[in-house]
Amino acid sequence: MEELKQRFISWLPSTMEDVKQNLLSWPVLVLIPFVWIVSGALYRLHFHPLAKFPGPKLAALTLWYETYYDVWQRGKYVYKIEQMHKKYGPIVRINPHEVHIDDPDFYHKFYASSRKLKKYPWYYKVSGVDEVSFGTEDHEVHRQRIGVYKDLFSIRSIVAFDPVIKTNIQKLCDQLNQHVKLATPINLSHAYRVLTSDTITSYIGLGPAPLLDDVDLGKSYRRYARIVTESSVLVRHFPLLAYFRFLPHRLVANLSSDFGILKDHLERLRIQVELACTQNEKRPETPHSTMIKGIIGNERHSNKTMQEITEEALILEGAGTDSTGQALEAATVYILDTPGVADRLREELERAIPDADNIPTFPKLREIPFLTAVINENLRVCSPASSRFPRVNESAVTQYKEWEIPAGVPVSMNIWNTHYNPKFFLNPTEFRPERWLQPNSKDLEKYLVPFGSGSRMCIGMNLTKSGLYAIGLAVYNVFFHPFRKIPGPTLYALSRFPWIRDWLSGSLHRSVQRMHEKYGEVVRVAPDEVSFIKPEAWDDIYGHKGAKSFVRDPKWYANLTEGQDDIIVSNEFDHGRFRKAFSAPFSDKALKENEPVIKANIDLLIQRLNDQTKTNDGVADMTKWYNWTTFDVIGDLVYGEPFGCLQNSEFDPWLAIVLQNIRLGSYVALMERYPLFKKLIMSLLPPSLMEKRNMHIGIIREKCARRAESKRTRKDIISQISEGDTSLSQHEMEANLTIITMAGSETSATALSAATYYLTRNKEAAIKLRKEVRSAFTKESEISWDVVKELPYLIAVIKEALRLYPPTPVGLPRRVISSGEMVSGYYIPKDTVVYITQYSAYRSPTNFHLPNDFHPERWLEPISNSKSPFATDKLHVVQPFITGPYSCIGKSLAYMEIGLVLAKMVWNFDWELVDEGWRGFEEEKVYALWQKSEFLVRLGLVRQG
Repeated sequence: MEELKQRFISWLPSTMEDVKQNLLSWPVLVLIPFVWIVSGALYRLHFHPLAKFPGPKLAALTLWYETYYDVWQRGKYVYKIEQMHKKYGPIVRINPHEVHIDDPDFYHKFYASSRKLKKYPWYYKVSGVDEVSFGTEDHEVHRQRIGVYKDLFSIRSIVAFDPVIKTNIQKLCDQLNQHVKLATPINLSHAYRVLTSDTITSYIGLGPAPLLDDVDLGKSYRRYARIVTESSVLVRHFPLLAYFRFLPHRLVANLSSDFGILKDHLERLRIQVELACTQNEKRPETPHSTMIKGIIGNERHSNKTMQEITEEALILEGAGTDSTGQALEAATVYILDTPGVADRLREELERAIPDADNIPTFPKLREIPFLTAVINENLRVCSPASSRFPRVNESAVTQYKEWEIPAGVPVSMNIWNTHYNPKFFLNPTEFRPERWLQPNSKDLEKYLVPFGSGSRMCIGMNLTKSGLYAIGLAVYNVFFHPFRKIPGPTLYALSRFPWIRDWLSGSLHRSVQRMHEKYGEVVRVAPDEVSFIKPEAWDDIYGHKGAKSFVRDPKWYANLTEGQDDIIVSNEFDHGRFRKAFSAPFSDKALKENEPVIKANIDLLIQRLNDQTKTNDGVADMTKWYNWTTFDVIGDLVYGEPFGCLQNSEFDPWLAIVLQNIRLGSYVALMERYPLFKKLIMSLLPPSLMEKRNMHIGIIREKCARRAESKRTRKDIISQISEGDTSLSQHEMEANLTIITMAGSETSATALSAATYYLTRNKEAAIKLRKEVRSAFTKESEISWDVVKELPYLIAVIKEALRLYPPTPVGLPRRVISSGEMVSGYYIPKDTVVYITQYSAYRSPTNFHLPNDFHPERWLEPISNSKSPFATDKLHVVQPFITGPYSCIGKSLAYMEIGLVLAKMVWNFDWELVDEGWRGFEEEKVYALWQKSEFLVRLGLVRQG
């Protein structure tokens, strides 16, 4: 024994130097952390105050267990906690320091306002700044800090803020067309968050809403919002990351692009806050309070630093954006996707909102039972806050059933677990608004805690709910609008952007046709726009009796002549002046006098096509040849000389500009609906396109000037107007000649291409037409309009081509300016746009037998012939040049030109498609007029006599 004692004494260090050497030896360096880890693990598992609580051993050992699910599994710890409760029971130790309870009956008891609980600093300190209300640990300090927001989120302030919310909703609708223009899907998740971001920004007091004015709907902000959500979790688990904002920007950006974006946003927000604070007194008074006003006007908080105010704004911005945006997104999905919900909501809104022009405010909307039930159910299944709310009672033990939770231990509960508890909510995963209308619904409401409970519950819950009730307005627009009895697709009734998408893609005519096939003779194609296909609608909308009540919609007709009105966009008085001035040159008498001019250009067409049969195997692009012909004809009639397209067998540069201006015109017309963005969008158009537009106007002026200086005696349109009407100014003359040149050439060329195409598809009709034309004349020089207009089958071919392929396939909009009018038996209120969509009307089975087939016979057989398959055809619905006081003044010219060209073509040639399988004509796009592509036929010269 003595020997062992001596050995132990000899082993002990004799000096402090020996002590240092022993402590720095590698076995000791390894042993100390090992002992520390093992002892810590043993303590947490067996001796910690929470050791007796059930839960996974790994969760009790280390916070890395939660870090794994929150960071690497991207926020999946909430689901893991749910699994723990299923395995271990209603109380679970979810990390070394915290327990979680799943018991809805205990929720209000634990979070009661009377219990002055503290926030768990590890969970809430995600900003790195101690003076922010959201992360304030102490109950009393939090109560003082949050007092500044008492008025900000009151019901009174929400009501005062209601116009701003509605304005932002409208701005969002006005901006979505930018996404449609780029042919990209509209992500409502992003759109709603932009809406809520701008709303909460106004609430904070940072001035006008910036994101709703952004053409890409805050694309960069959406990335920032994602980074904020993810970075807050990262900062919780890696606290040092909170201090990135105090590092130089270049260093942060180099270390992490995401944190660089976050720092950029914080800096912009700081500048906004600083500007708002300095200009607070200069800003006009608003009916609602703002955060900036509350802080500056409160003596207790007026000493806050700019950094602290910025952090407060950041927290409000983040919470107010994501929670409301998520709720709006979910509400839209559930309303549209759950059978019966939309219909019942419509019926209730119809009773609750009898006046379409007087939508109730937020408090009144809350009194609508089923609407409120829908919103409650939405908040249950998709709570704005799905995470847990840890609280600490430092002064007393928390008693839960037989469990005593020591003082100072964080305790949390989860909204998710409460809302999906089958004990209280039958079939909790199903969306059932009816559960909130049952006799026991009041008892059920205490388990609806989407914004938390107690003194620390979300202060912005009223603002979130007001945003949700905005969905009620959208549903009203779809289901209770004065158009609610007019059928149509829900999305088109909700927003104009599906219409804009179709317009920009050139497929609106086909979309509207499909709507009419599905919904009938009248269809709501946009929130304020209705399409008709019934023949009676022509008289109701475009007839003389409706001229005072239905005016041309100024948002549709594009002005391409530098602000100078023309016969298309002019008001009623000027339209009368212009029509009177141009009526004489387009009269039957004047056209008869000019028939030799028209025939001379057609003869040149035949000569050039004859050359094609010798040099190009008879292959000709008839789209080009017909455009060249009609362009030369209108040039010769208007300016006294053709453009030389046929002579040179190529496009005159001006004709190319005219064809491009047609599409440009459709864009300009669309931009008239959004004047705030017209200048922006026009600036994005290629400069060459705008140069060509101006060149087109310049060429008109040049030709007018050259015609005025010429010595020609032949009467053309310019000379006839100059002789007959001197009331037109030079600019008015130029503007109207621009329209006449475009319309007078393109529409006739379209009809000729259509007739030629459909004759290749219907051999029987082609044979009948050849027989009629070639037997009517003995030589080509006999072909004249007096004879051609009496050829019944040729005229029937023209009418059938115009039916299947009207030059203006989309509707020509008229806006109701009276208090309301009846159209085809439907009441149409003021400011509604209505029209007949010609493409749909002419191809509707309600109007025609075999509507998509080419049958000229339908125009020949008498209506009294009941045995004819076409006896019930409503031929009077076909009005390609429309009717009434605004009908096309060039109708007679078009029929003469088309008839003479077609007669001479049939006299001289047989033709067939180069590619028999080609269906290009059926697939062309429409931008107000048809965008015709290459149309190749093989011509065969016919030797007469």
